[in-house]
Amino acid sequence: MKTSIVALLLLATMYFAINYWSLYGPRITSSIKTVFNQAQPDVNKTWVEQFITIVNSYRSKNSEGPLIYSATLSNFSALRFTTMTQGKNFEISHYGFDQNFNAFFGEQNIEVGEVVFYPLGTTPKEYVNQLIQDAPNHWSLLMDSNMNYYGFYIGYAPSVAAQGSCTVQEISQANINVSQYYIENGCTPTITNTICSL
Repeated sequence: MKTSIVALLLLATMYFAINYWSLYGPRITSSIKTVFNQAQPDVNKTWVEQFITIVNSYRSKNSEGPLIYSATLSNFSALRFTTMTQGKNFEISHYGFDQNFNAFFGEQNIEVGEVVFYPLGTTPKEYVNQLIQDAPNHWSLLMDSNMNYYGFYIGYAPSVAAQGSCTVQEISQANINVSQYYIENGCTPTITNTICSL
């Protein structure tokens, strides 16, 4: 039987990604970004703990077990942050995931998924509400009954954001050129320096 895990990569404009393990199912990758221009609550370890507490309360309401912290996944999240933020890698959603997964976990019989969040400027509760309303694919990963563990990394890095109004709310696939995706959907991309959380 495979073990499944969630790894949260938090990037704050913020880059926040969750890497996670699950017991069943394929590897899942996705990303989300929202840009906030004013100073707001800091995204730090306490922020993540409060966020996961809220997520786990929703999981409990759905009769799912809680996501449990994993130092191994946090180490993987740190590796993912380094890979995704080198050079212009940040322009491609979930750049290098498969290579990092294979190098880090090798032949272990596990599935790891990744969710990248950009929650800078929000409280944990506000961000949960934003995910539920605007990012249903990302929220469903957090509610997935096959996901059991989480790890995270928080850091600052450049990212691609939509300038002004944009119909794109989620980028839920890996290896997407984010700037091109925004342009194809009638949005104007811009590069911002954000806090990232994985």
